[in-house]
Amino acid sequence: MVYRKSALNIHKWNPKSFVEDYEISLRLSTLGDFAFEPTILSAKRVHKNNMSNNTLALQQGVSAAMESNAELLRITKDEQKLIRDNIRWSSIEPFLLSGNRVQAFKQAMLCINSNHSLSDKTKMFLKLFLPYSFIKFRRKEVYSKGKHKNIKELLKNGFD
Repeated sequence: MVYRKSALNIHKWNPKSFVEDYEISLRLSTLGDFAFEPTILSAKRVHKNNMSNNTLALQQGVSAAMESNAELLRITKDEQKLIRDNIRWSSIEPFLLSGNRVQAFKQAMLCINSNHSLSDKTKMFLKLFLPYSFIKFRRKEVYSKGKHKNIKELLKNGFD
């Protein structure tokens, strides 16, 4: 992201936050809309030690950023709970795909009383009990059917 210096004079960067880019974006969102540039200007390198692959830490960081800025964002306690449930729900699939079935199950159990439909909950619990070899095969199959074989192709053709 690119930020205006004048905006960063109002809301300071928090280097202590685990998700500092997300947190500053939350705070800057109170100043107005963000401009959107559809052209891909950069790509991130993904490797086994990326913190982006640490789903639980990211989930906790996003929740903490939302909670610490709740007053500024005018988010009620009920809305915070709903957001936290959605953050947990969205982390189930990455845990499952990374082979961390125990953490996926824990997150699913925390979402048992969430506002997600019975159909969505049923599908998620069925996925939790499928053999990992099936999930791994299915993931490989889905990726192999993708249009983009590598980052150069992705940058050339875009995300469509």
